[in-house]
Amino acid sequence: MVEKLNDTELSEALENCAKEPIHIPGAVQGHGALVAFDTQFQQVLACSENIENFLGCNPEQLFGKSAADCFAD
Repeated sequence: MVEKLNDTELSEALENCAKEPIHIPGAVQGHGALVAFDTQFQQVLACSENIENFLGCNPEQLFGKSAADCFAD
């Protein structure tokens, strides 16, 4: 059952959540991966170590590739 909060309770809950430390900084959740591109999507600048599970190539193969190259059929 979902508890409904009034505005004050919601504000307090969000404030408390914002104070919680990040438990695993620099990590990507196991059900996802990260690929960071330049502002024009022309070059991979960074990616998570598990990217091979999703795109079938290791991180070193992605650096410098465009979004079109990475996600082509």
